[in-house]
Amino acid sequence: MGRVELKYVKQVGDYLYFRRVIAGRHTYIRLPDPNDPQFSIRYQELLAEREGDGAWAGAGSFKALMAEFRKAPEYRKDINQVTRTNYDRYMGMFAERFGTKMVSSLTPPVVERLRAEMQDTPGKANNYIKVLRVLLAFGIRRGYTTSNAAAGVKMFELGEHKAWPPHVIAAALDKATPMTRLAIITGLCSGQRIGDCIKLRRSWIRDGILELKQGKTKKDVYVPVHPLWQAEIDATEDKAPTILYDRSGKPFASTATVRERVNDLMKIISPGEAFTFHGLRKNATNFLAELGLSAKQIGIITGMSIEMVEHYTRGIESRRIAEGLRETVFGGVIAPLRVVSGKSGGKSRNVPLRKGTENA
Repeated sequence: MGRVELKYVKQVGDYLYFRRVIAGRHTYIRLPDPNDPQFSIRYQELLAEREGDGAWAGAGSFKALMAEFRKAPEYRKDINQVTRTNYDRYMGMFAERFGTKMVSSLTPPVVERLRAEMQDTPGKANNYIKVLRVLLAFGIRRGYTTSNAAAGVKMFELGEHKAWPPHVIAAALDKATPMTRLAIITGLCSGQRIGDCIKLRRSWIRDGILELKQGKTKKDVYVPVHPLWQAEIDATEDKAPTILYDRSGKPFASTATVRERVNDLMKIISPGEAFTFHGLRKNATNFLAELGLSAKQIGIITGMSIEMVEHYTRGIESRRIAEGLRETVFGGVIAPLRVVSGKSGGKSRNVPLRKGTENA
C-alpha cells in the first residue's frame, strides 16, 4: 500500500488506524480498507467525534459546507473511492486554511494567491483548485455562496504524459520486478488508467475479452487481451482476485505503490527524462492506430472519447497520411534542376518541368 496521508490517521503496514485521545491517552481504531466505500464514511464519523460537533458549527462556513457535501450523493454515490479519498485529502487542507470562515467571503484574488503559493508543486496546485471548484459549485447549489471563486483561476501547464519510447519499454521490462513488469504490460496492453488497472480481475476475461466498468467515466469497456499480456498473467501466481497485487498477495489498496515503483524504475533506466504510468495509455492508443483501427474503435477498447483518441494519435495519423502520399510526392518535379550523374563522367542533364508547371 502506498502512503495514505489523512488527518489523525496512522498507517501500520497495510492497515490504517484513526488516532483518538481518551482520558489523555492515545487509542487507535482500525479503519476499513481504503477501497471499501465505507472507508470515507467511517473516517468522517470518527473525525467529527474527535473534533466535536462545534468544529462543524457555523452556518455558511467552509466546515459546514464540507460536512454537508460529505453527506450528499455527489460525494457518497457519484464518485469512486479513489476520487473520494483524493477529495478528503484536499478538503483537509481547506479545513485548515479556511475553517469556520464564511464560504461567501472567498474571492478570486485569494484563490489566485493560494495557487501562487503552490507553484513549486503545480500538479498539487491544479488538484487543489479542481476540488475547490467542485466544492464551491456544490456550495452555490446549497446556498452557501452565489459565485465560484475558483472557476476562473487558470491551471498550471503540466505538459502531456509522453508515450514510452521502445528502448524505455524494453529496459523497463528487463529491469522491473515480476509484478511491476506485469503492471507495465497491463497498462500497455489495456490502455486503462492506473486506478482501473489495479482493479482488473482474471475472472473478467472471457473468450479473450476483458470486460470492465471504468471507475472515472463509468463506461463499459471491452479489451481484447493480447497474447503477450495473457502469457504474463498466466506466468504470475494466482494469489489474489485481481491480476495485480502487492507483496503480501493482496490487491493494491491504492495507486501510490505502483506509481512509486515506476518512478523508482525510471530513476534507473531514464534518469534524464521520466515517463509516467499514464504514458502507457498513449502507447496503447498509438499501437491500435498503427494497426489501422479507427478512432471510434480505439475509443471502444480504451474507453476514451473520439476527441481524446485523435489527440493522442495525431502523430500516427500524420505519418500514415505522409506515407500514403510518399509516392505521389516523390513522383513530382518541384523546379527545373540540373542533376549531375556520376556515371556520365561529370556530364549533366536537364530535368524538365512537368507540363503545366512552367509558370508555377
